[in-house]
Amino acid sequence: MLRGKTLSILVEVKVIWGYQRSKNKISQEFPRLSSWVTGIKSNISQEFSRLSYGFTIG
Repeated sequence: MLRGKTLSILVEVKVIWGYQRSKNKISQEFPRLSSWVTGIKSNISQEFSRLSYGFTIG
């Protein structure tokens, strides 16, 4: 009985610890990801304005 309880506590701690570690990894990766998304957005808006500009001329 006690052994099973200890085991479940160990598993819980391991899960929480793994979650914390992955959260840290995500928070480290997030700035890079958001800057990448921002870059894509600005690229799209540049392309779009170029397209609309071409349409108004054409």
